[in-house]
Amino acid sequence: MTTMPQKDIGGSKLLTYPDHFQAWLDGKNPGPLVAEVGIVNGCNHNCLHCDFQQFEPYGKHNKYLDFEVFKTFAKDFADMGGVEFFFAGSGEPMLHPQFSQIISFAKSLGINCTLSSNGQILTRKNAEKLLPNLDWIRCSVNGGDSATYGKVHDCPPHEFERLENNLATAIKIRNAGGYDTQLLLQYIIYDLNYDSIPGIVEFHNRVGTDKLVFRNRVDKVGSKNTVPQHILDQIRDIETEQTKVEVRWSNFLDQPDTPTWSKCFGPNFRIYLDAAGNIIPCARDFYIECKIGNINQSSFKDIWHSKQRASIYSDIATGKDIPICGKFCQVAFDNIYVQGWLEKHFRDGKQK
Repeated sequence: MTTMPQKDIGGSKLLTYPDHFQAWLDGKNPGPLVAEVGIVNGCNHNCLHCDFQQFEPYGKHNKYLDFEVFKTFAKDFADMGGVEFFFAGSGEPMLHPQFSQIISFAKSLGINCTLSSNGQILTRKNAEKLLPNLDWIRCSVNGGDSATYGKVHDCPPHEFERLENNLATAIKIRNAGGYDTQLLLQYIIYDLNYDSIPGIVEFHNRVGTDKLVFRNRVDKVGSKNTVPQHILDQIRDIETEQTKVEVRWSNFLDQPDTPTWSKCFGPNFRIYLDAAGNIIPCARDFYIECKIGNINQSSFKDIWHSKQRASIYSDIATGKDIPICGKFCQVAFDNIYVQGWLEKHFRDGKQK
């Protein structure tokens, strides 16, 4: 069996790109390192735990980011030091009619590309086009059998079998082509799928995916699902016994009243682009309007260096909204890194 190299999946990129971080410390205002790109507003599933639909349900018709507008944005992003596009956001990215071209173009600029998907459109044809250009694909699969999968994803149960066929085929194509794309599964745990946890482990082992990640569900006010102790014991045993299973235990711990960072600088290093072209700093926009511009109207470079962005980012940096949006923080790892660095090098505003 092929052993895949470990990928830098999620987390902060600041340790990997210290010169970029130093440029920010020096006040040079470099661009973000990572952009989560939501090229589609809409989905072929209707998952009951979907974060985005808790705030703004999808309409009857999908909305797509214009490819030509995206290309201009991508060029600016790369010129400003950007290194990764995470295709996810408010919908299924692979529904975009030009998705493979979008990935190919981004890769041609030297930008690493990663994908969060439900995997239903990862056909042989699409896998052959996409795998050479993707660092990793994380498939959301929240049922370990067809009945549970259909219930949680609000889709026909037979799509569980289709997903298995898609992933098995993708792995064969990956291995035959010598690509190092990792294929991952993510399972959101809550009361509707407790009973099918053993099934998803069997699915993972049967298909041969590179990692299975268990996470907890969080609702729109930031409250975590209360998972029974016997389920926690079950997934702990699975993680101990299975080398390719990871439990994100921080998702299951009691939620602190306030996150561990006191100021918010993370949006300087990671941003979100939605299907309407809006540039959004972070999850704060769920509660407090903080869009800094729209790439259909202005270039990303102009948006990034605008007075509007500077004003909004100064307001975010104070940390006053952390108790509200911190529980959903998309830039938590960057905030933790920056706070740790500042605490190590400064005391009472003075350099140590």
